[in-house]
Amino acid sequence: MTVVLRVGAGVEGLGAVSPELHDWEIVSRAVGGEPGQARAIVVRRAGQLARGLAAERGEAVHVVDGSSVRVVHPPEPTPWGTGSVLAAASAAVVLVALLVLTRGVAVLSGVLALVANILVVGGLAPSAWLARDRPVWRWVALGAAAGTVAAWFWLLLTALT
Repeated sequence: MTVVLRVGAGVEGLGAVSPELHDWEIVSRAVGGEPGQARAIVVRRAGQLARGLAAERGEAVHVVDGSSVRVVHPPEPTPWGTGSVLAAASAAVVLVALLVLTRGVAVLSGVLALVANILVVGGLAPSAWLARDRPVWRWVALGAAAGTVAAWFWLLLTALT
């Protein structure tokens, strides 16, 4: 079942509405289609009510303000177990890759190994930064960052000894 909060028209798809939705419906009908600050406030409050209603009922809630429709889905639980395994695996891959690259190029030149390492990490960083908000890829980005830090720490320790 879908619930729609229509600015200027009220609530559609619910038999009984909560007191907050009832109050919003009265104000929404009073504001109507008039553009301005009052309408913007009514639309913002509709978004807040929609998020709460979606989380409470576990269904899709649409806010229609006359020009756009926004679908609000209830938040999903964070998969800590699977995500941690994925982050650890990507950290291990990045750690090994950076260590092998650095050790292999360091045979030729230490400065060249440093430049290669910085270029690889500099190329990886923008992709990891963009992936930080994606549900699955955020774990890969976290693992890549952890693997990079661990590799640099390991290389620094081995360089000092």
